[in-house]
Amino acid sequence: MIRSRLTKDKIKEIELLKGEIIYPEIAKLFNVHVSTINYHLNEKHRERVKARSRKRILKFPCNKKKRREYQRRYQKERYEKDLEFRERMKKFAREYKRKISMRGRKCPGK
Repeated sequence: MIRSRLTKDKIKEIELLKGEIIYPEIAKLFNVHVSTINYHLNEKHRERVKARSRKRILKFPCNKKKRREYQRRYQKERYEKDLEFRERMKKFAREYKRKISMRGRKCPGK
């Protein structure tokens, strides 16, 4: 879990300053980004950030095998539907194969 740079005391100070000065000025005072101030003072913004984070975790799990499986499934579906993507993948495969086949070979002049 990522720890906040702002302590509870600082957050309380920020809440007191909320009505007096604007968010960018508060951010300068506490040496943090404006979005950090917005996160701590705006409940809707906080919920949006948390929801985005949850989506990212579900979409790309920490487990590498699950993530690889997700990527394979995505590429397979896209390969079947999107002709431009299919051509790019074929071109990439030809170039990659060419690079692999050149490994370990000596230059003709040497």
